[in-house]
Amino acid sequence: MRTMLKTFAAGVLAAVPLLLSAGPAHATTNVALFNGQLTINSGDLADNITISVGVNVIKVFNANDTLVPNFACTRIDTRTVHCPIGSVNRLFVQVKGGDDIVTNNTSLPVRAFLGIGSDTYNGGSNEDFVTGDAGGDTMSGNGGNDILDGRTGTDTAHGGLGTDVCIAEAETGCELD
Repeated sequence: MRTMLKTFAAGVLAAVPLLLSAGPAHATTNVALFNGQLTINSGDLADNITISVGVNVIKVFNANDTLVPNFACTRIDTRTVHCPIGSVNRLFVQVKGGDDIVTNNTSLPVRAFLGIGSDTYNGGSNEDFVTGDAGGDTMSGNGGNDILDGRTGTDTAHGGLGTDVCIAEAETGCELD
């Protein structure tokens, strides 16, 4: 029994430096396709997410985080997921803490929630409904009839083509307030 306790104590002492030197937990970004909606939900990390069109797929890329797809999509590598283009008719994006960048290079409508931080949103050619949070967010709707609401913080909104509603401290290309 005494030998077993010594062995256990030695193991605990050997593990302490490993625990003290461990880095922060790695966040993941979940990508799920269900009933036509492609949902991208990230963790508390400064994400850099790009959504684009490939050959018969919608490509989701996050330069700063690991992507985890559901059964309907395919993981290409740790940063890239492909989902079948014929199954996607809208996007839902939610980023949390960190200074995030979200770029939509598709013609799909988007509902996006930007988390706490100074986030940047670049919209696609369809309607974008974007809600900011605390921090200085920069939102560009580009094409389509967009709604860009910075909420709290000192925000910038650029509507682009279409009839756009903007709620921000600095607004350009916005037809309605």
